[in-house]
Amino acid sequence: NYVLIDILIDLILRIIQLLIIVLIIALEIILLVYIVQIKSKKPTKKLKRIAIIEKYKIDKKILYKIIPKKNKNNKFNIIYFHGGAYSSGLNKRHWNFVARLCDDVGANIFVPDYPLIPKNTYKDVFGMVDKIYNNYIKQDSFIVIGDSAGGGISLAFSQKLGEENKKMPEKIILISPWLDITMKNEEINKVQEKDKLLNKNILKLAGDLYCGRDDANNYLVSPLNGKVDKINNIFIFTGTNDILNPDVSIFKEKIDEEKLFIYEKEEAEHNWILDTYKYEKDYQNLLNVIIK
Repeated sequence: NYVLIDILIDLILRIIQLLIIVLIIALEIILLVYIVQIKSKKPTKKLKRIAIIEKYKIDKKILYKIIPKKNKNNKFNIIYFHGGAYSSGLNKRHWNFVARLCDDVGANIFVPDYPLIPKNTYKDVFGMVDKIYNNYIKQDSFIVIGDSAGGGISLAFSQKLGEENKKMPEKIILISPWLDITMKNEEINKVQEKDKLLNKNILKLAGDLYCGRDDANNYLVSPLNGKVDKINNIFIFTGTNDILNPDVSIFKEKIDEEKLFIYEKEEAEHNWILDTYKYEKDYQNLLNVIIK
């Protein structure tokens, strides 16, 4: 009888283990479906009214050049990398932000519709970024702006330029940047309770797809690990109700104080500042950083 009971217990435990494995696989499938790439939206009618929009094809993807109609001869450039967990393209919110910048700053704004996961990895993204820099950016002064995943690209791009001893951006502006795709910072779990927009597990899966088979600690995917000796004039806008906020504190410890300015808003959610009219005061602070 005891032998039979042991066999039954062992069988039940094996069934439970199998069910757990099935549930984990099901969860990963659900997450994968959730982050399947969302195609980019086209520039808004408002942007078309205030700017000339040129399009260049790079490796089957599109680079938009936004030229403000009221300042056509401007030689100052902004390159803007949008967010979206490397899985979503440009959306209306991004284009509204670009339109506001175009109207207020008067600079040429380059907006890459870069390759997305799961079909592409960071190598495809930086293949496009290198061509943009070499063919359209390096000849004039420029700054880099990126939000969320685009903030990660912006910082990694700047670090890469430093590694290659190329002309650097005059300013690096990061909005709620994703600095480490491993999401290993334990403080993230505490902030997750307050963050209603982002989910650590979903981001972790997206990050795994973005780095492919390469090391997730590679600075091109996790710029928190990159060298900071050649980058300068970094401005980070972050909110305390954002699970990406804790890694900003780690980055702060790695870089000289005079190189970094952090604008931290209490209880602000991820990418809050993109809603420029709702957060007018915060946006004006960002605008001052760009213009001055």
